[in-house]
Amino acid sequence: AVAAMSDDPIKEWILTEGKATQITGTSSIGGGCINAAQRYDTDAGSFFVKTNRRIGPAMFEGEALGLKAMYDTKSIRVPLPYKVGSLPTGGSFIIMEFIQFGRSRGDQSALGRKLAEMHKSAKSDKGYGFYVENTI
Repeated sequence: AVAAMSDDPIKEWILTEGKATQITGTSSIGGGCINAAQRYDTDAGSFFVKTNRRIGPAMFEGEALGLKAMYDTKSIRVPLPYKVGSLPTGGSFIIMEFIQFGRSRGDQSALGRKLAEMHKSAKSDKGYGFYVENTI
């Protein structure tokens, strides 16, 4: 049986706010040890989705804020976060832009300069770190 769209907030977002009319495929993507990662392919492009079946949305909310802050520096290319939410069966998800990475390591010294540029762009009130606690 296919779950109703309202039972799947990821699919619901992709097919409404994500501007897709159909999901053409999903595939598991290797990732970290605490979250599952999937690529959703649609007629409107691909999305990267991470889920955690045990932890509420606060972890992904912190990640989304951090990603958006890094994205806004226009220094290092990071995925734009789109949506964070709760799963109806418990846990949470984050939907973000899918970036197809190449195999090349590129210029590591340029990466170092871009990383420094990103870190100089903003500081917390403490003078270091990010203003939101997160689980990196």
